[in-house]
Amino acid sequence: MTSEWKELFYTCDHDGDFVRLVQPGKKHGNIFPDNQVGHIFDIKLLDGTIYEKCFIYSLDNGVSISAITQDEHILELEGKTMLRSNPDQEVENKLSRVYRKLIQEKNKQLRISRLRQRKAELETELQHVKNELSKLE
Repeated sequence: MTSEWKELFYTCDHDGDFVRLVQPGKKHGNIFPDNQVGHIFDIKLLDGTIYEKCFIYSLDNGVSISAITQDEHILELEGKTMLRSNPDQEVENKLSRVYRKLIQEKNKQLRISRLRQRKAELETELQHVKNELSKLE
């Protein structure tokens, strides 16, 4: 059962940056996706292109919103993009697996980055120790 179209509205207030899902032309609405039950939405991009039954998510605590289409492409959603809820448990289960893979890959890349940074720090420290040792010999 689909609902009415609502607009993504990017805002910043005293609590930080948020995205809200609002009635078209309005600026007040619930923080999105925090106050949303279910993640499956139809999307209407600014150019009028419609994607049906996409999985909506945020990897940065609501600062920006992305979507996974049914053919597993990622869309970065801009302000004024229109969304309407279109629940479908089967699609949600399928696309949530894709979402979990995205999270796993993001975490893997973050871990690799941290290990490379730590390696560089240790190599610098080792060079410093070698320099100190050579002074003592």
